[in-house]
Amino acid sequence: MDKKWIQTLITLAAVLTACNATTDSIIQAQPNTSSGVNHVIKVSGLKAWDNLVQEGTGTANTKYTVSFRVKGAGEITLRIFEGSWGTPMLTQTFTVSSDWKAFTVPVQFGNNPKFTFDFANSSPASKPAFVDDAKLTDAQGRNVLLNSDFEAAKLEPWWGDSSFSLVSETVAPPVPTTGTYTWKNVEVGGGGMVTGIALHPKVQNLVYVRTDVGGVFRWNETGENWIPLSDGFDKNQTGYFDTEAITIDPQDPNVVFIAAGNGKTTTTEQSAILKSTDQGATWKVLKTDINIFGNGDLRSSGERLAVDPNNSSVVYFGSREQGLWRSLDGGTNWAQVAGLPNGAAPQGVGWVAFDPTSGSSGTSSKRLWAGVAKEGVFQSDDAGATWKNIFKTEIAGYYMGDVSVTSKGTMYVSFLKPISPEPTNIWVDDGNTKNGLYKLENGVWTNISPDQYSNFDGVSAITVNGKDRILVTPWFGSHEWRGGFSSEDGAASWARIDFNDGDVLGKEGWITKDFQAFSQGAMLDPFNPDRAWALGGFGVWRTDNVRARDANGKSSAKWTTQSRGIAETVDLTAKSLPNGRLITGISDLAGFVYTDLDALPDDRSRHQTPIFTTTSFDALSSDPDYLISVGQDQNTWYDPNRVFAGFSTNGGYDWQRFPSIPETASGTARVGRVALGFNDKNNIVWAQAGAGVYATLDGGTTWKKGVVEGTTDSFDPMYYFNGPFVSTYLNGEPLAADKVNPKTFYVYGNINGWQDIVYRSTDGGLTWKTSNPFNDGAWEGGFQLRTMPGKAGEVWMARGDRGLWRSSDGTVSFTKFAGVTRAQGIAFGKPAPNRSNPTVFLAGVVNDLEGIWRSDDEGANWLRISSEKQNVLTGKFFNIEADVNVYGRVYIVTGGRGTFYGQLN
Repeated sequence: MDKKWIQTLITLAAVLTACNATTDSIIQAQPNTSSGVNHVIKVSGLKAWDNLVQEGTGTANTKYTVSFRVKGAGEITLRIFEGSWGTPMLTQTFTVSSDWKAFTVPVQFGNNPKFTFDFANSSPASKPAFVDDAKLTDAQGRNVLLNSDFEAAKLEPWWGDSSFSLVSETVAPPVPTTGTYTWKNVEVGGGGMVTGIALHPKVQNLVYVRTDVGGVFRWNETGENWIPLSDGFDKNQTGYFDTEAITIDPQDPNVVFIAAGNGKTTTTEQSAILKSTDQGATWKVLKTDINIFGNGDLRSSGERLAVDPNNSSVVYFGSREQGLWRSLDGGTNWAQVAGLPNGAAPQGVGWVAFDPTSGSSGTSSKRLWAGVAKEGVFQSDDAGATWKNIFKTEIAGYYMGDVSVTSKGTMYVSFLKPISPEPTNIWVDDGNTKNGLYKLENGVWTNISPDQYSNFDGVSAITVNGKDRILVTPWFGSHEWRGGFSSEDGAASWARIDFNDGDVLGKEGWITKDFQAFSQGAMLDPFNPDRAWALGGFGVWRTDNVRARDANGKSSAKWTTQSRGIAETVDLTAKSLPNGRLITGISDLAGFVYTDLDALPDDRSRHQTPIFTTTSFDALSSDPDYLISVGQDQNTWYDPNRVFAGFSTNGGYDWQRFPSIPETASGTARVGRVALGFNDKNNIVWAQAGAGVYATLDGGTTWKKGVVEGTTDSFDPMYYFNGPFVSTYLNGEPLAADKVNPKTFYVYGNINGWQDIVYRSTDGGLTWKTSNPFNDGAWEGGFQLRTMPGKAGEVWMARGDRGLWRSSDGTVSFTKFAGVTRAQGIAFGKPAPNRSNPTVFLAGVVNDLEGIWRSDDEGANWLRISSEKQNVLTGKFFNIEADVNVYGRVYIVTGGRGTFYGQLN
């Protein structure tokens, strides 16, 4: 390049500068709207240190981010200097590849706000590189470079013959590397165990509920929805979603305590007492050495936590195994309370309650009670210094239910009589054993059970105009589990409540009368004597006419579901269909078909099948309305009549069973994963949760167990077999069909129980070839195998702590992605604009950062699309699915918080 041509370019740059002023916002390089031409810099130096220079002024002592993209060959060096030339603040060299690749680099400015920004290159002319879309942006995204596409840049050769040049090239605009995401739950409206409720006595409509696996929620009266308060717990705190107790500070509406944990105090199984001083927006961990099990037996009893209504510094917690604990400084320090037993497992100290009349504001209450399983009710009259058992004979061998104390100090307590021996959740209900409800008033116990032979659980009592109003609900094992009772006169008389008479379709359409069971607790509103709340295994209900009676004195209260915002289902799988729908697979509820992610599904949208748990779906590539599914009722795993394996011809609304189910050595086939052959509804492969991979070529009329090619040996899918329910939860998706080649399937499995082996079948799953591509240690579970749409033999594997791997030759060989140190799951979605390859989503760790990631260029670059506020996405992660219709949308399937969707703004 001669000097005259260099001067021409510099003159051109000056002209362009006048037409292209400095911008205050991040801009993307875009093609010319008329010609599709974009200006880029061609870098192919014959001599060392040819330079492309931009000068500018930033802000001293400020952090900036450099971003740009390159393609071509060789290497290119980025340098940033304070002022003009001197010692650079930043020097970094990048290897150039044949595809456009984006880079992002942080830089810290010094005292001088002026800077010189340049690219240097020493590649030979035969290996040119191109640079485009360079920016130097501050924390607000403002670009301080003259221009992103270098029209105003200087070309400065240090030793003549510079081969930097401003060229025009038709290039695709860069893939988005910015853009915020909005994360929301796919709306469910309940669906899991809501096990406790707390209403503030001095602030109207300040209501909290706790759940067994989905965390805690606060009520929003204006929007009539629940706000999740646990989603910010990090990966080492996900046990805190299992909430065992909740209580408010009666004197401070901003303070709430929870006891949460999944049974242990290790890094993978956590337990803690936590406190919030901002109504649950943030939490402080107080104590972690008490075993707490929010999803354990008797989870709805209590509350175990209690704050002294007269002294906010005094907090008690009744544990399952380690007795009663007390804090005298608002939860900072704790000590075990002497003078009463630990109580029988699995409940221990089931509840704590105060007599508010035994103290005054600022002075601790003298009288309090503790319910101890199979021991009795203990009372202290000296603020917890000493204790005595005041109620043992009548309830010998009983567990504790619930407790409620009125403002005048009358206590109402429910009890549960277990059967002997004691299977989990089986309770006496034989019509001969007195169970139920008692009142303690002025030191006298009275059996006030409205039904002498029911196990009651939820109890709430308030005093209105000198009379106690009471609401009681049954234990879910009772014959009265769909009923309850209310009293307006301190239990002198009772009105029967038939919850089936409620207006159950008022809010959540899928909640039919079959789901209405108020068996987890109840609460009367202290501000509105007509309002009451009730809890169940599928959500929350409320009535605003709890005192209504018919001509016969029976309750005529109308109950309405109030569960919007509570999504605490244990979801196992999801499938985005080309017809725009999403279908989910859920434990206990089968799942739903969605046409609107923000709308509550109606009863028609719930899978109309006999199953309670769905573990796998697949859809026919040529007809998204044709689906297959497997699942089972987890209460009867080994009953062949409760296994469901079948197909739907209308997009999952209605289902039919396959003509047959494979027979195995241990009975019928069990749950697991299924896959349809490409464009072939008759070719199905079923990888069981346990022994065997089975195939059918006739739509399920006959099944054959797959064998290793050339042998009669069968093999297992890569599941840890500890009961089908558990194994399905732990072990991802080891099975997938090729998205181009018919009758081609891939499965990750083993023969001897530990090898990392990928199997490939090209005859519909009847025979399988093996490979052993990894050899990096024993299998640990949680792996996911996915095939890429539109590319034959393109198989990706998320292998947990062993990272992300890719095969482009049908699993013959795999290549590991650099920088991805953990891969929990991957999914392929709709391509980015102007690209043909599917977008890839990853749940895992990239460059030491954990989160949900997106790549628009098949893993060459990754953008984290979640933040620390969405720790639930990785902490409760079970599965991932990408939307095939909407670019940038991804679904995160969680164990306890339903399914989330992330949408690019």
